[in-house]
Amino acid sequence: MEIWFCVLAFVLLALGLAGVFVPGVPSPAISWGAYLVCFLAWKEGPVNGWWLLAASGLTVFSHAFEFVGGYLGAKWFKATWRGATGALIGSIAGPLSGFFLPLPGGALAGLVLGPFVGALAGELLGRRKWAEAAKVGLGTVAGNLASMLVKLLVCLVLLAGFIALLVFHSFWR
Repeated sequence: MEIWFCVLAFVLLALGLAGVFVPGVPSPAISWGAYLVCFLAWKEGPVNGWWLLAASGLTVFSHAFEFVGGYLGAKWFKATWRGATGALIGSIAGPLSGFFLPLPGGALAGLVLGPFVGALAGELLGRRKWAEAAKVGLGTVAGNLASMLVKLLVCLVLLAGFIALLVFHSFWR
């Protein structure tokens, strides 16, 4: 029976890793599900409460960083409050519009274009020059790419940690 929990856990870890590149998919939370399955279903398994808590902390950090990544990128490139607010609104509206509008690339294009357009519009409404506004827009794209990298790293750490827990549990229990 334990082998089925391992199979389910690895399916969740693989889905989480693949979901990093799909906008709107909470990939670290899916990977975290592997830890939760083993904690709840596998009596005396490799995942105890401390490992579940550590995986939970990484997952929460990753999701928090994902929401503020574009904002932080905009602020790094000297955005005003209008540009930062536009980036935040664009990071929500962009992927949603990619689902509903016929954008080439769909939601992934909206994930990149939304924060850029939002920050650009916010800065232009604040009467900044085009070059400065475009620089802030590119900062939001850099912030969103950084948040995607954080999601990828967290999913890889969760995968490597789970493999290490299984190996340790298999040989030293």
